[in-house]
Amino acid sequence: MPQKNNSANVWLYDVTRSGTGHPFTDDTGDEWWTVWTPDGKRVIFHSSRDGKSLNLYWKSVDGIGEIVRLTESANDQSPYAISSDGKMLFYMEHNRLTSNKDIWVLPLEGDRTPRPLLQTPAQEFGPTLSPDGRWLAYVSDETGRQEVYVRNYPDLGRVIKISSEGGVSPMWSSAGDYLYFRQGRKMMAVSFLPEPGIPKVLFEGDFVLGHRWGRRYDLSPDGKRFLMIRESEPPSSPTQYNIVLNWFDELKQKVETGN
Repeated sequence: MPQKNNSANVWLYDVTRSGTGHPFTDDTGDEWWTVWTPDGKRVIFHSSRDGKSLNLYWKSVDGIGEIVRLTESANDQSPYAISSDGKMLFYMEHNRLTSNKDIWVLPLEGDRTPRPLLQTPAQEFGPTLSPDGRWLAYVSDETGRQEVYVRNYPDLGRVIKISSEGGVSPMWSSAGDYLYFRQGRKMMAVSFLPEPGIPKVLFEGDFVLGHRWGRRYDLSPDGKRFLMIRESEPPSSPTQYNIVLNWFDELKQKVETGN
């Protein structure tokens, strides 16, 4: 998400071949918070290109066609995950009047009419649907602390609290047999075979947590590698040399004057 003209834009980075990045969007408004479609052909992101709120758009990766607006709302919206069949987008809607955050779903086929999925007095965000479509994982602060929960989908009637010492940024493995989430410096893993097990530490490190509502890591399709962000070392301050000219004459003068 490099910045240009004081605004954030989406970039694509080739991790397998060229190892270089190029801008995917280029607008004066902020554009970030990306989600890939399952077929890898489009990227969904939120943008303030209309000069108002952050709404949802998508664009083809091959560059063919225009950027398509998916939603139109006075509230800010952030995409999180798409169902494995590519038909449903799960996102957070931030009400600008009440400051409440709720989970919504947008059909990517048909009339694309968004609808609220989970609305409570608490703040809910980070929705992600398991590959088999049985569980919806998300984050809520209903206890006064952000924790990871799952609900059966689509009924949402059964609620299971996954984390107990705080948790954010849930993400399913491609097989749906594990749910991962961040707990401070720790990456946690919970087995789902088929019911949730006990969270265990997978690894830990000083990786960027990023925006409190967003997920700043990803998992390779084969589930063997995590893509994390680490703060780069700040460049060391250049060594400063003070050069004094005619220092011997100055020293001689001080000696002669007794200073």
